[in-house]
Amino acid sequence: MRPNSRVRERFVLSLDGRQVAGAVLLALVVLGGAFLLGLDLGRRLAVHQPPARPASPLAALERPPATPRPDKEPRLSFHDALTKGPPVTAAPVEARPRPPPPSPAPPPPPPAAALRAETAPQPSGPRPAEKPP
Repeated sequence: MRPNSRVRERFVLSLDGRQVAGAVLLALVVLGGAFLLGLDLGRRLAVHQPPARPASPLAALERPPATPRPDKEPRLSFHDALTKGPPVTAAPVEARPRPPPPSPAPPPPPPAAALRAETAPQPSGPRPAEKPP
């Protein structure tokens, strides 16, 4: 027999806890770096490319409407109004009648035994006289 030149040996891989933690940490760093590079590239491409014009007027209807941006930021004056000048009092409000109180809750339904007693047929006619003790 000729010698087998393609002898396969098994490769045994064993890692301890520190090596596994290091490999996981390295994978997280690589994935985080790839994410940040893609995010930066996407921002740069969005700035340099003009928005695409729709091919048809119907395609423009499917897009959400663009919100107009104000030319200048609105001036917030609540801080000045609260900290300077005399306090502003509101005009008295007319007394409004109170709404009527809510109606009471309906009574709970009687137990099933009481319903059977109420719906049972009552004997008609005079009752027998009770005997004195």
